[in-house]
Amino acid sequence: MRVVQLTQRFLPALGGVESHVYHLAMGLTVAGISTEVFTTDLQKDTPFRRLNDGSIPLPFRVHRFRAMKFAEVPNGLGIVSPSMAFAALDQDPDVIHAHAYGSFPTFAGAFAGVLGHVPLVVTTHSDAGGNSLSKRLFDRAVPSLTIRRAQRVIALTRGESTYLQRLGVPPEKIRIIPNGVDLTEFTNLPARQPISQRTSLLFVGRCYPRQKGLEFLLRAIAILRSNLDLGLTVVGEDWGGIAPLQSLSRSLGIEKQVTFTGALPRADVIKHYASADIFVLPSLFEPFGIVLLEAMAAGLPIIASSVGGIVDVVETGRTGLLVPPANPQALAGAIERLNNSNDIRRTSKPALKRAGFAFSANDLFIGKKFEPLADMVIRAPTRDDDGAVNGLLYRATNLQPFLDTDLTFIFPAVDRMPFVELLSPQGDIESFRVSLTIDQIKDRLVSENKGVKDKHLEKIQYVPKKAHVIKHQIYKMLTVSLTEIAEIEQITRRLLRTELRAQNGATFRQEAIEELQQELGRPPTEDEINDRVNFKLDQAVAIAFPSRLKKELDKRMKFDLEPFEFADLQKMKFLTLGLGKLDIRTMHRDGRVTVYYRDHEQPFEPNVDQTDNLLNLPKYVSAS
Repeated sequence: MRVVQLTQRFLPALGGVESHVYHLAMGLTVAGISTEVFTTDLQKDTPFRRLNDGSIPLPFRVHRFRAMKFAEVPNGLGIVSPSMAFAALDQDPDVIHAHAYGSFPTFAGAFAGVLGHVPLVVTTHSDAGGNSLSKRLFDRAVPSLTIRRAQRVIALTRGESTYLQRLGVPPEKIRIIPNGVDLTEFTNLPARQPISQRTSLLFVGRCYPRQKGLEFLLRAIAILRSNLDLGLTVVGEDWGGIAPLQSLSRSLGIEKQVTFTGALPRADVIKHYASADIFVLPSLFEPFGIVLLEAMAAGLPIIASSVGGIVDVVETGRTGLLVPPANPQALAGAIERLNNSNDIRRTSKPALKRAGFAFSANDLFIGKKFEPLADMVIRAPTRDDDGAVNGLLYRATNLQPFLDTDLTFIFPAVDRMPFVELLSPQGDIESFRVSLTIDQIKDRLVSENKGVKDKHLEKIQYVPKKAHVIKHQIYKMLTVSLTEIAEIEQITRRLLRTELRAQNGATFRQEAIEELQQELGRPPTEDEINDRVNFKLDQAVAIAFPSRLKKELDKRMKFDLEPFEFADLQKMKFLTLGLGKLDIRTMHRDGRVTVYYRDHEQPFEPNVDQTDNLLNLPKYVSAS
């Protein structure tokens, strides 16, 4: 498969789309999918400026074509690169992926796609924006020539998906895949060492006066000048905004509180994230805002405008505060609130990790449907002060990708799963224990409304075993899940094979040589001996397996509850007890709770007296 990415600008030019295309091309390359990037020689649109040198070492090919500005037309429609369109047509790729609704690459992609009969994917990176005449005309003229011709249109947020449907894109063609960041850049950030008591605000992005709303942030700082000691660092390329912002800061009397760094190397940008207290993005419109994810990865609280895709990225009151756009008073109030909060200094875990688990980037990358986290089975209950079950401890055998690399490349968490805490593993089939409340579990077991919410967990099937019985009355049961049984069977076979080889390997080898010599009438080869030894080992493992499996199961059966507690979890659809063949009935009478069981299959424990069968025991009556 061969994919051609079309984008108006590309690294070393800076911007969210540029970063998106880079990470996507890297991800495709890592996955073994051939990809090339077709772009122009532009460094920036406003003012129009070309790159001095666009060559950077990359593991995929980048083709640059000359951009031309034939007219001053709103929304970048005046910038074209005809040679890009013809080159895309000549390359005959399997897929054309164009970026940025309304930019020339989306026209070029549609042109090449139609004439070359090549599937077209468009990631729009768009925002509904304002209701100006030029925007209305733009949205009326452009979609029919670009995004409506695509076989798939990728939206970064739910709001963008709604906007695309208003533009006439059929909903079945739209897929929502948010942006992401590479968390490895933020894994070893140094602890912040404040130089003074001044609160450090940070903005990262282009200084673009039509979009970023920095003038309102300056006015907010001026409002707070007498109350708070604030400093603002503005990191980003000048798109015609720095000079007027410097002039405004002087007129407001805050010029000593504001620093403009211009564009910086990536390592220096990360250092600014590490040294800041609060991240602010006061945009007037914003399709997504990758810098918000970077700020979260750095553990920074966020203040941002409630516009565009930001509302899907920032959860107000949890990962940041949202304020109305173009509102200095609201910005000032949010800054003051965070400044006075105990949460302003970063904690040991980045905000993204505090937000919980996610689907893995790799699953999203290769186009899989959302799936529950694998191998999440219940290991133990958690209880409140009164002893009632208020949550469960799940084990996870391979949870790390969902914590550290769910935002690797370009695909982030779409629907994260909050948790109480991570605990150390217990036993050889765990790598983590995850504490979840009852409400958190319910939220992630949604299955009846398929498509409404993606599942992170599934209802689990458990096999029961009695643990505490007095006069045929069950007071406690142990269980093991079907998932664990399969794993324990594998462990048992592996242990047995290793032990039997150590104990009987020499004997098996001598027997194999003698048997083969007699059968073949010649000395056997080494391969023939090994095959016969392995056959003997397989026979020995099969004979010893049943009794050894029971011992291994007994050692690992740790999930124990009272029967009525199992019944409650089954009613909440957290689990199924008895392979889905166990009826549980609960009766409330005179302040007592009676739980009846009826088993439709053979009991788990073989060779037991029918009257002592766990599931055929008549009932469990609570103490009160």
